[in-house]
Amino acid sequence: MKTRMQWVDVAKGASILLVALHHATLMFHKVGFDTGLLLALNDALKPVRMPVFFTAAGLFAASSIAQPWPALVRRRIGYFMYLFLLWTAIRYAFFAVVPNPQTPTEGHDLSALALAILTPGTGLWFIWALAIFYFGVKVTERVPTGLMLGAAALISIASLTSLVPLAWPHINLPKYFVFFYAACKHREIIAALVSRRILAFALSAGAYAALFLAARIFDTPLADGLLGFASAVAGVLATCAFAALIADHAPGKLLAHLGRNTLGIYLVHVMLLAAMAQAARGAVDPDDTQLDLLLLGGSLVLAIGASRLFEEGAKRIGAHPILYDLPFRRKPAAAVAPALKEAA
Repeated sequence: MKTRMQWVDVAKGASILLVALHHATLMFHKVGFDTGLLLALNDALKPVRMPVFFTAAGLFAASSIAQPWPALVRRRIGYFMYLFLLWTAIRYAFFAVVPNPQTPTEGHDLSALALAILTPGTGLWFIWALAIFYFGVKVTERVPTGLMLGAAALISIASLTSLVPLAWPHINLPKYFVFFYAACKHREIIAALVSRRILAFALSAGAYAALFLAARIFDTPLADGLLGFASAVAGVLATCAFAALIADHAPGKLLAHLGRNTLGIYLVHVMLLAAMAQAARGAVDPDDTQLDLLLLGGSLVLAIGASRLFEEGAKRIGAHPILYDLPFRRKPAAAVAPALKEAA
């Protein structure tokens, strides 16, 4: 169990690092920096980035879902919805002052703020989706697992075809629910596969590369769905197996630290990256590719580090229970594991 927990933390750390890199690349690209190489890298990682995040979220969801409805609502569904609404408002206030290069309307569109609970327009949609996923697994408890998993996989494939006319936060729900559900219901199977670390990584990484290439060659809606889903499954397994391989080494320990502190990084890093991108807009020559990448990488490290410092500062001044927890829990925050440490 200890080893298993270690690789899950590493996988969570890798996923938050990939998400932060994705946001940094988009931010600096929007203000005119040459991020061509990183844009290509982000494109290659697109099939795996969010599936890994939701798989990691689901690996420890079963115990919460087994709780009665009031406990589940308090500890997970209400918790995530509270964080989503609170930080949506915080981000809105921040971006009313500091422009968001990626989404210029954030902080200036009150109608979007009012409708955020129905249609999230920011990266916080992940937290919103977690609340819905916990609800979805709980409400389908009586449905046979095999039937539910097959249906979720087919719906994911259909959603990946790009033929379903839904807004992006809504289409992401059917795309990624299967990964959360599978991890929740079949944690032992995933752990058994990952335990064959070298073989699992070699086979799944090879499959991911082949499927990703095939999806680029056979560029049709059906291929997008079938190959996209298959590559996401292979990518999740490859990432988890790689996490198990490096868990006992220095890079793995660093990623595990990030994985154990995902919440603070996820909630804050976009605001910091936006401020750094805006500050850097006129500070350097955007045609200097090497300097662009160096500045972007440095900003990424600073954003992650500052996000951690912000959370630690919130603890010191007593603001942590308001900013990172659900106020007025029936149990003290210390009595339950921080939800996103389990869920992301």
